[in-house]
Amino acid sequence: MSEIAPHDTHDDDPNVVDANLVDAVDADVVDENAVDADGVELNLCVVNAEIAPAEFDSETSLSDEIDAPVVTPADQETSRRSWWSWLIQRLATIITWLVGMVTLVFVLASLASVPVLQFISLGYLLESTGRIARSGKFRDGFVGYRTAARVGTVICGIWLTLLPIRIAAKFSHATYAIDPDGTQTIIWRVAVTVLTIVLSLHAASAVYCGGKLRDFFWPTLVPLAILSLPWRKEPLENWFPPMKFFAAIRRGEIYDVACRRLWEFLQQLRVKKFLWLGLRGYALTMVWIGIPGLLMASILTGEGLSPPMLFFSGLLMAIVVMYLPLLQAHFAAEDRWQAMFEWRHVRRLFTRAPLAMLISITVTFVLAVPLYLAKIEATSDELTWIPNVLMILSVIPCHWVAGWAMSRARRRETPRHAISCWFARLWIPPLSMAYVFFIGLAAYISWDGGWSFLQQHAFLIPAAFLGSS
Repeated sequence: MSEIAPHDTHDDDPNVVDANLVDAVDADVVDENAVDADGVELNLCVVNAEIAPAEFDSETSLSDEIDAPVVTPADQETSRRSWWSWLIQRLATIITWLVGMVTLVFVLASLASVPVLQFISLGYLLESTGRIARSGKFRDGFVGYRTAARVGTVICGIWLTLLPIRIAAKFSHATYAIDPDGTQTIIWRVAVTVLTIVLSLHAASAVYCGGKLRDFFWPTLVPLAILSLPWRKEPLENWFPPMKFFAAIRRGEIYDVACRRLWEFLQQLRVKKFLWLGLRGYALTMVWIGIPGLLMASILTGEGLSPPMLFFSGLLMAIVVMYLPLLQAHFAAEDRWQAMFEWRHVRRLFTRAPLAMLISITVTFVLAVPLYLAKIEATSDELTWIPNVLMILSVIPCHWVAGWAMSRARRRETPRHAISCWFARLWIPPLSMAYVFFIGLAAYISWDGGWSFLQQHAFLIPAAFLGSS
């Protein structure tokens, strides 16, 4: 190895290394605390290699070399618990979503069968469309599913809580029919009374404590709670449902807290917003669909124009329904009543996502036609909820897909290829004509006759499923 000049003669040259260090390298051993001629401590980490003068850095430290982490049994147990916690959280999220969606469907179906409240159902669907159109994410269309899930759990919990009372009442009626003055009859009557008082307080405490399922089933978790008492430092009034409920009664705050929580819950429902949005959406949609609908209804009822006008009114209706799903999605996204009449702007948006728009219109027409079979005969009041549930299940995907198609068009600045644009343009008119043909055919077999043209559940409220009385 070449000879290296002493350190004191090259103080200004950073590429010169002390000869003592070179000897250490030749021996394939470098001391961590190698010291140069001036007594300056140098930290090096070199093994089986020669130090190039240009690569030497006096600030290099052994701390830069990080050893591989050592996995202990405790770390493995923590990782296993984390995995189980993640799985439980995912399952809880899925269950919450399912309960919320089922509750939403039944709530919207119930509102759809009540006059005036039907506009809330339509407003919710338009709000869902607008959120998806603005964000482009389907998950934003699940508006209020967490609140609906809480309502669903409360209903389910109360129903299960009152189940023992119903069972005891049946036994009480049975024993009364056999022996009205017998001992068993008296026992079952007392049991029904006691169960009614106890379980009513239990349900009230569960709702007050949050309304989750675990709040209703805390008696089954009492053994686990007792085992955890030595490790719990907080008082029972902070976590045990009955103690929380009776503590609130003792402090005299049960009424104020219940009113405040009820008001917060009603605000979360946003009934006023959905009602106003539904009223505007219905009125603006009727502006488009009213004239062709009245023309076709007057022809079919024999009170208006001649039959040759049927083709003209049908053609006019077909043109309207070609634009109507896209106009409603645009109105929901912009939340302006003027947007419902910006058909030129919608045409420009169509060229930016023609295939998505074609899918939206196709889904709307295909899912709307089968429900016209429910209009053949008037639905009885006891079965009104069945077609309403089917209506909600068929209309929700239409609004979601319309919002998705509008979001794709809003994100793009330039039109798509002419081939895709003309492909969609050639398919949409036959689809709209087929839709008008089916609703015209349904008008001849519908309970409401020609007025069913003004009751199109794909765009309006489900007025056709109000019941026979």
